[in-house]
Amino acid sequence: MRAGRLGAGAEAPSPPRDGNGPAEVRDMADTVDGAPGGTPRGGTRWRRFAVIALPAFATSGLLTVLGYQGLLAAAFAVSGDTIKVSADVLDAQGFTQFGSFDQTVDGTSIPVAVTTMESMELHGLCQSTLLDTPLGPVTVRITAGHEEPVTGSSVVFDAREFTADVEFTNVEIGRDASTLDRAVGGQGPPGGFGQQADTLRLVDLRSKLAAITAARLRLPDTHFAVGFDQPECF
Repeated sequence: MRAGRLGAGAEAPSPPRDGNGPAEVRDMADTVDGAPGGTPRGGTRWRRFAVIALPAFATSGLLTVLGYQGLLAAAFAVSGDTIKVSADVLDAQGFTQFGSFDQTVDGTSIPVAVTTMESMELHGLCQSTLLDTPLGPVTVRITAGHEEPVTGSSVVFDAREFTADVEFTNVEIGRDASTLDRAVGGQGPPGGFGQQADTLRLVDLRSKLAAITAARLRLPDTHFAVGFDQPECF
């Protein structure tokens, strides 16, 4: 359904080839220039907006409907592990969101908010996944974008939870998910609850995801580590 994949669970982007350059998934689009710092006309700023849209999905019964329809978000079976992603600032151009499910190989359905960003710029990325092993819990941890920002296009978070200071411009909440048009490929089922905005800014982001996909993702100054003593991002 969506091109490219950063990976769920223990999968992670490749480290820099020469130790200096960025790890990069194929280049398919230009990077974002960043969202405005203030709240422009038509903008909405919400302080500590947690679990974006999921309460509304549950209230509308959308997740139940999607379950009967068998509609799945990711085009592959997810591991079921939680991917924790934190960032100092995330700026996106072209944002859409609707409810769906990811599914594991054993058929377990995981409710998610499919969050599509046409282009994205992210400062201070940390991504971690805690894995159970026969020798004890092991953390896979990636950091990037502390000097030069992480950039991506057609980025999709299959989100289970968000916490951040959130700012939208020209936001539409409660739109039919099949008519969302701010991001290519960011449409949901007819009659489904959706929301979208021209721009999205997340400050002090803390998120729990089931999966990540991207057409293009560039991670400057990537550091990758696996270990028993590696801390999670939060």
